[in-house]
Parts: sequence; C-alpha cells; structure tokens
Amino acid sequence: MLFRQRGHRAIAQRLTALASRLAVEPIADDGKVESALSYLEEVTGAAHNAVSDSNAESVRLRRSLDTLPLGLVLCDETGGVIFRNVQAEISWPVVTVTPLPPRPSRRSCRGMGQRRG
Repeated sequence: MLFRQRGHRAIAQRLTALASRLAVEPIADDGKVESALSYLEEVTGAAHNAVSDSNAESVRLRRSLDTLPLGLVLCDETGGVIFRNVQAEISWPVVTVTPLPPRPSRRSCRGMGQRRG
C-alpha cells in the first residue's frame, strides 16, 4: 500500500509539473492525482483558447493585408518570404529576396564621417 501511495504521488507531481509549463501561476501540490488532473485540464483549456485566439488574429491580419491596393511581401531575418498578399502575387509571382548585410559595429565605424584635413 505504501508503494502505491508513492506511485500516485509521483504521478501527481509529474502531472502538476506538466501543467505548470502551461500555466502562469503554479498551484500547491497536494500529491493527489485527481487535483493534478483537474489543474492540467484547466491550463490545457486555457492554452487551447489562447492558440485559437492567436490563429483567429492571424487570419484577420492576413485578410486585412490582402485588401491593400499595393503588393506587400514580408520576409523573415534570413530573407525567406513568410507572407505575400494578393497584389504581390499578381505583380511578382516569384520573389527572391536577399537579406540585408549585418549592421557595422561602432568600432568599425570609428572615424567615418569625420572631416579630414
């Protein structure tokens, strides 16, 4: 019986730890599997709602950008195209974007812009 209680407590701790990854504020661990499962269900539901809201906002943003009268191409930091609105598809069906070179450091810019002699 003692080993069974330890096993349940270990399961409850693991479930609480898993739920804590999704939650803002952890709850007190009472060692009961049922309360750990309830907590996990609660935070999983909240995380699901947050992802659904984020997806809905993304769809609204894409639809808004598609209504622009000019072509818009958004790229990531490597130059890969991550979004192209309808006007950009019509104007430029294939777009190759080259990333900008990194900004020079302050050290490499010393003396630039100074008047010489």
